[in-house]
Amino acid sequence: MSGLRSDNPSIRLAAARELVGSDLSESIGTIRRIRRTESDSWVRAALDRAIAKWESDAGAASTGEGWITVPAAGDLEDIRADAIQDVTRTLLHEIRPLVGAVDSAARYEVGGDYQQSDTGRGLARLRELLGAIQTLHDAAAAPRIREFDLADLVVEEIAVQGFSGKQVLPTRTDPVVVGGDPDLLKLALGNALRNAVEASETTQTKVVVNCGATSQDAWVAVLDDGVGLPEASDRVWEPGITKKSKQKHFGWGLPIAQRAVHSFGGSIRLQPREHGGTVCEIRWSLHPKEVTTA
Repeated sequence: MSGLRSDNPSIRLAAARELVGSDLSESIGTIRRIRRTESDSWVRAALDRAIAKWESDAGAASTGEGWITVPAAGDLEDIRADAIQDVTRTLLHEIRPLVGAVDSAARYEVGGDYQQSDTGRGLARLRELLGAIQTLHDAAAAPRIREFDLADLVVEEIAVQGFSGKQVLPTRTDPVVVGGDPDLLKLALGNALRNAVEASETTQTKVVVNCGATSQDAWVAVLDDGVGLPEASDRVWEPGITKKSKQKHFGWGLPIAQRAVHSFGGSIRLQPREHGGTVCEIRWSLHPKEVTTA
Protein backbone atom coordinates (compact mmCIF):
# COMPACT_ATOMS: atom_id res chain seq x y z
CA MET A 1 0.00 0.00 0.00
CA SER A 2 2.80 2.45 0.80
CA GLY A 3 4.07 2.17 -2.76
CA LEU A 4 0.82 3.70 -4.03
CA ARG A 5 1.81 6.99 -2.38
CA SER A 6 5.27 7.14 -3.90
CA ASP A 7 6.25 10.15 -6.01
CA ASN A 8 7.64 7.71 -8.59
CA PRO A 9 4.91 6.51 -11.01
CA SER A 10 6.86 3.30 -11.73
CA ILE A 11 6.78 2.35 -8.06
CA ARG A 12 3.07 3.19 -7.88
CA LEU A 13 2.42 1.05 -10.96
CA ALA A 14 4.27 -1.92 -9.47
CA ALA A 15 2.33 -1.54 -6.21
CA ALA A 16 -0.99 -1.34 -8.08
CA ARG A 17 -0.21 -4.47 -10.10
CA GLU A 18 0.59 -6.39 -6.89
CA LEU A 19 -2.97 -5.74 -5.71
CA VAL A 20 -4.54 -7.69 -8.57
CA GLY A 21 -5.95 -10.89 -7.10
CA SER A 22 -5.34 -9.77 -3.49
CA ASP A 23 -7.94 -9.63 -0.74
CA LEU A 24 -8.81 -5.92 -0.60
CA SER A 25 -11.61 -6.21 1.96
CA GLU A 26 -9.82 -4.10 4.59
CA SER A 27 -8.44 -1.46 2.24
CA ILE A 28 -10.90 -1.12 -0.65
CA GLY A 29 -12.12 2.32 0.45
CA THR A 30 -8.57 3.69 0.68
CA ILE A 31 -7.63 2.19 -2.68
CA ARG A 32 -10.68 3.79 -4.32
CA ARG A 33 -9.75 7.18 -2.87
CA ILE A 34 -6.20 6.81 -4.15
CA ARG A 35 -7.61 5.84 -7.56
CA ARG A 36 -9.66 9.06 -7.65
CA THR A 37 -6.57 11.26 -7.25
CA GLU A 38 -4.07 9.19 -9.27
CA SER A 39 -2.65 11.21 -12.18
CA ASP A 40 -0.92 8.43 -14.13
CA SER A 41 -3.22 6.60 -16.56
CA TRP A 42 -1.22 3.33 -16.33
CA VAL A 43 -1.54 3.28 -12.54
CA ARG A 44 -5.26 4.10 -12.77
CA ALA A 45 -5.79 1.20 -15.17
CA ALA A 46 -3.94 -1.19 -12.86
CA LEU A 47 -5.99 -0.06 -9.87
CA ASP A 48 -9.17 -0.50 -11.90
CA ARG A 49 -8.17 -4.08 -12.71
CA ALA A 50 -7.43 -4.81 -9.04
CA ILE A 51 -10.75 -3.35 -7.90
CA ALA A 52 -12.71 -5.16 -10.63
CA LYS A 53 -10.99 -8.47 -9.79
CA TRP A 54 -11.77 -8.09 -6.10
CA GLU A 55 -15.40 -7.16 -6.82
CA SER A 56 -15.90 -10.20 -9.08
CA ASP A 57 -14.23 -12.61 -6.63
CA ALA A 58 -14.24 -11.84 -2.92
CA GLY A 59 -16.12 -8.56 -3.16
CA ALA A 60 -19.46 -10.00 -4.23
CA ALA A 61 -20.63 -10.89 -0.71
CA SER A 62 -23.71 -13.08 -0.69
CA THR A 63 -26.84 -11.89 1.05
CA GLY A 64 -28.73 -15.15 0.66
CA GLU A 65 -29.36 -14.48 -3.04
CA GLY A 66 -26.02 -15.32 -4.60
CA TRP A 67 -26.25 -12.67 -7.29
CA ILE A 68 -27.02 -9.72 -4.97
CA THR A 69 -24.18 -7.49 -3.77
CA VAL A 70 -24.71 -4.99 -0.96
CA PRO A 71 -22.00 -2.28 -0.96
CA ALA A 72 -20.83 -0.93 2.37
CA ALA A 73 -21.85 2.62 3.27
CA GLY A 74 -18.30 3.84 2.81
CA ASP A 75 -18.12 2.28 -0.65
CA LEU A 76 -21.37 4.00 -1.62
CA GLU A 77 -19.92 7.35 -0.55
CA ASP A 78 -16.85 6.69 -2.68
CA ILE A 79 -19.05 5.81 -5.66
CA ARG A 80 -21.10 8.99 -5.21
CA ALA A 81 -17.96 11.11 -4.90
CA ASP A 82 -16.44 9.51 -8.01
CA ALA A 83 -19.63 10.17 -9.97
CA ILE A 84 -19.80 13.81 -8.81
CA GLN A 85 -16.18 14.46 -9.73
CA ASP A 86 -16.48 12.76 -13.12
CA VAL A 87 -19.66 14.65 -14.07
CA THR A 88 -18.53 18.05 -12.82
CA ARG A 89 -15.09 17.67 -14.41
CA THR A 90 -16.71 16.91 -17.77
CA LEU A 91 -19.15 19.81 -17.48
CA LEU A 92 -16.39 22.27 -16.64
CA HIS A 93 -14.16 20.99 -19.42
CA GLU A 94 -16.90 21.30 -22.04
CA ILE A 95 -18.69 24.46 -20.93
CA ARG A 96 -15.86 26.80 -19.93
CA PRO A 97 -14.42 27.18 -23.47
CA LEU A 98 -17.91 27.83 -24.84
CA VAL A 99 -18.57 30.53 -22.23
CA GLY A 100 -15.21 32.11 -23.02
CA ALA A 101 -15.98 32.17 -26.75
CA VAL A 102 -19.46 33.65 -26.24
CA ASP A 103 -18.05 36.22 -23.82
CA SER A 104 -15.43 37.38 -26.34
CA ALA A 105 -17.99 37.64 -29.14
CA ALA A 106 -20.46 39.50 -26.93
CA ARG A 107 -17.85 42.03 -25.80
CA TYR A 108 -17.04 42.76 -29.43
CA GLU A 109 -20.66 43.02 -30.59
CA VAL A 110 -22.11 44.92 -27.61
CA GLY A 111 -19.16 47.25 -27.15
CA GLY A 112 -18.69 49.65 -24.26
CA ASP A 113 -22.03 48.89 -22.63
CA TYR A 114 -21.23 45.20 -22.29
CA GLN A 115 -20.90 45.07 -18.47
CA GLN A 116 -24.34 46.65 -17.92
CA SER A 117 -26.09 44.83 -20.75
CA ASP A 118 -28.43 41.88 -20.25
CA THR A 119 -25.91 39.78 -22.17
CA GLY A 120 -23.06 40.79 -19.86
CA ARG A 121 -25.08 40.15 -16.71
CA GLY A 122 -26.31 36.81 -18.04
CA LEU A 123 -22.79 35.62 -18.81
CA ALA A 124 -21.56 36.81 -15.41
CA ARG A 125 -24.29 34.74 -13.82
CA LEU A 126 -23.27 31.74 -15.93
CA ARG A 127 -19.66 32.11 -14.75
CA GLU A 128 -20.94 32.14 -11.17
CA LEU A 129 -22.72 28.86 -11.88
CA LEU A 130 -19.48 27.39 -13.22
CA GLY A 131 -17.84 28.51 -9.99
CA ALA A 132 -20.49 26.63 -8.00
CA ILE A 133 -19.87 23.51 -10.11
CA GLN A 134 -16.13 23.83 -9.47
CA THR A 135 -16.79 24.08 -5.72
CA LEU A 136 -18.96 20.96 -5.85
CA HIS A 137 -16.13 19.18 -7.68
CA ASP A 138 -13.66 20.26 -4.97
CA ALA A 139 -16.07 19.15 -2.23
CA ALA A 140 -16.07 15.60 -3.62
CA ALA A 141 -12.28 15.32 -3.49
CA ALA A 142 -10.52 12.54 -1.60
CA PRO A 143 -9.67 13.77 1.90
CA ARG A 144 -6.16 14.84 2.89
CA ILE A 145 -6.11 14.05 6.59
CA ARG A 146 -3.72 16.01 8.78
CA GLU A 147 -3.53 17.69 12.17
CA PHE A 148 -4.63 21.30 12.58
CA ASP A 149 -5.87 23.74 15.22
CA LEU A 150 -9.65 23.75 14.93
CA ALA A 151 -10.12 26.93 16.98
CA ASP A 152 -7.62 28.76 14.79
CA LEU A 153 -9.34 27.49 11.62
CA VAL A 154 -12.67 28.87 12.85
CA VAL A 155 -11.18 32.33 13.47
CA GLU A 156 -9.41 32.26 10.11
CA GLU A 157 -12.55 31.28 8.19
CA ILE A 158 -14.58 34.05 9.85
CA ALA A 159 -11.97 36.53 8.61
CA VAL A 160 -11.86 34.98 5.12
CA GLN A 161 -15.64 35.35 4.84
CA GLY A 162 -15.28 39.03 5.77
CA PHE A 163 -17.40 38.98 8.94
CA SER A 164 -16.74 41.44 11.75
CA GLY A 165 -16.78 40.87 15.50
CA LYS A 166 -20.25 42.42 15.56
CA GLN A 167 -21.52 39.67 13.27
CA VAL A 168 -19.75 36.50 14.41
CA LEU A 169 -18.30 35.54 17.81
CA PRO A 170 -15.93 32.55 18.12
CA THR A 171 -16.04 31.18 21.66
CA ARG A 172 -12.78 29.22 21.71
CA THR A 173 -9.35 30.86 21.73
CA ASP A 174 -7.37 27.98 23.25
CA PRO A 175 -5.83 25.45 20.85
CA VAL A 176 -8.04 22.53 19.79
CA VAL A 177 -5.72 20.21 17.87
CA VAL A 178 -7.60 17.62 15.81
CA GLY A 179 -7.19 15.46 12.74
CA GLY A 180 -9.23 15.93 9.59
CA ASP A 181 -9.25 17.68 6.24
CA PRO A 182 -9.16 21.43 6.94
CA ASP A 183 -9.77 22.41 3.32
CA LEU A 184 -12.97 20.38 3.03
CA LEU A 185 -14.05 21.59 6.47
CA LYS A 186 -13.63 25.21 5.35
CA LEU A 187 -16.01 24.62 2.43
CA ALA A 188 -18.73 23.50 4.84
CA LEU A 189 -17.98 26.00 7.62
CA GLY A 190 -17.93 28.95 5.20
CA ASN A 191 -21.42 28.05 4.01
CA ALA A 192 -22.69 27.60 7.57
CA LEU A 193 -21.35 31.03 8.55
CA ARG A 194 -22.88 32.78 5.54
CA ASN A 195 -26.26 31.19 6.13
CA ALA A 196 -26.24 32.07 9.83
CA VAL A 197 -25.23 35.70 9.25
CA GLU A 198 -27.87 36.16 6.54
CA ALA A 199 -30.51 34.58 8.79
CA SER A 200 -29.58 37.02 11.59
CA GLU A 201 -29.80 40.22 9.53
CA THR A 202 -33.30 41.06 10.75
CA THR A 203 -32.57 40.33 14.43
CA GLN A 204 -29.14 42.02 14.41
CA THR A 205 -27.80 39.39 16.81
CA LYS A 206 -24.36 37.83 16.76
CA VAL A 207 -23.73 34.40 15.34
CA VAL A 208 -21.87 32.25 17.87
CA VAL A 209 -19.38 29.58 16.76
CA ASN A 210 -18.24 26.93 19.20
CA CYS A 211 -15.93 23.97 18.61
CA GLY A 212 -14.34 21.16 20.53
CA ALA A 213 -13.07 17.62 20.56
CA THR A 214 -13.30 14.48 22.64
CA SER A 215 -11.15 11.38 22.48
CA GLN A 216 -13.50 10.09 19.77
CA ASP A 217 -14.65 12.97 17.59
CA ALA A 218 -14.42 16.68 16.78
CA TRP A 219 -17.19 19.17 16.13
CA VAL A 220 -18.07 22.73 15.15
CA ALA A 221 -21.41 24.33 15.96
CA VAL A 222 -22.70 27.55 14.35
CA LEU A 223 -25.61 29.05 16.30
CA ASP A 224 -27.83 31.91 15.21
CA ASP A 225 -30.98 33.63 16.52
CA GLY A 226 -32.34 34.20 13.03
CA VAL A 227 -35.45 33.31 11.11
CA GLY A 228 -35.14 29.57 11.68
CA LEU A 229 -35.53 26.62 9.34
CA PRO A 230 -38.05 26.58 6.48
CA GLU A 231 -41.15 24.39 6.78
CA ALA A 232 -39.81 21.77 4.38
CA SER A 233 -36.44 21.71 6.13
CA ASP A 234 -35.75 18.15 4.96
CA ARG A 235 -35.41 19.47 1.39
CA VAL A 236 -32.68 22.03 2.11
CA TRP A 237 -30.06 19.41 1.21
CA GLU A 238 -31.42 19.14 -2.34
CA PRO A 239 -29.61 21.18 -5.04
CA GLY A 240 -31.60 24.21 -6.19
CA ILE A 241 -33.70 24.53 -3.03
CA THR A 242 -33.34 27.98 -1.43
CA LYS A 243 -35.44 30.61 0.33
CA LYS A 244 -33.11 33.30 -0.98
CA SER A 245 -33.32 35.21 -4.23
CA LYS A 246 -32.69 32.95 -7.20
CA GLN A 247 -31.12 35.99 -8.86
CA LYS A 248 -28.27 35.82 -6.35
CA HIS A 249 -28.20 32.21 -5.16
CA PHE A 250 -28.31 28.81 -6.84
CA GLY A 251 -29.36 26.77 -3.80
CA TRP A 252 -26.19 24.67 -3.94
CA GLY A 253 -24.58 25.86 -0.71
CA LEU A 254 -25.88 23.21 1.67
CA PRO A 255 -25.53 20.28 -0.79
CA ILE A 256 -21.91 21.34 -1.36
CA ALA A 257 -21.32 21.64 2.39
CA GLN A 258 -22.83 18.20 2.94
CA ARG A 259 -20.72 16.68 0.17
CA ALA A 260 -17.54 18.23 1.61
CA VAL A 261 -18.24 16.88 5.12
CA HIS A 262 -19.17 13.43 3.82
CA SER A 263 -15.91 13.36 1.84
CA PHE A 264 -13.89 13.23 5.06
CA GLY A 265 -16.32 10.90 6.81
CA GLY A 266 -18.28 13.43 8.85
CA SER A 267 -21.86 14.55 9.24
CA ILE A 268 -23.63 17.90 9.08
CA ARG A 269 -27.08 18.63 10.44
CA LEU A 270 -29.41 21.57 11.03
CA GLN A 271 -31.62 21.77 14.10
CA PRO A 272 -34.01 24.45 15.39
CA ARG A 273 -33.01 26.11 18.65
CA GLU A 274 -35.42 26.15 21.57
CA HIS A 275 -36.01 29.90 21.57
CA GLY A 276 -35.65 30.51 17.84
CA GLY A 277 -32.87 30.34 15.33
CA THR A 278 -30.84 27.41 14.06
CA VAL A 279 -27.77 25.42 14.99
CA CYS A 280 -25.61 23.89 12.29
CA GLU A 281 -23.40 21.12 13.66
CA ILE A 282 -20.48 19.57 11.78
CA ARG A 283 -19.03 16.45 13.41
CA TRP A 284 -16.46 13.85 12.39
CA SER A 285 -14.65 10.89 13.92
CA LEU A 286 -11.01 11.26 14.94
CA HIS A 287 -10.55 7.51 14.47
CA PRO A 288 -11.99 6.66 11.04
CA LYS A 289 -11.68 3.07 9.88
CA GLU A 290 -9.92 4.22 6.75
CA VAL A 291 -7.64 7.25 6.61
CA THR A 292 -5.66 8.46 3.63
CA THR A 293 -2.75 10.84 4.14
CA ALA A 294 -2.11 11.27 0.44
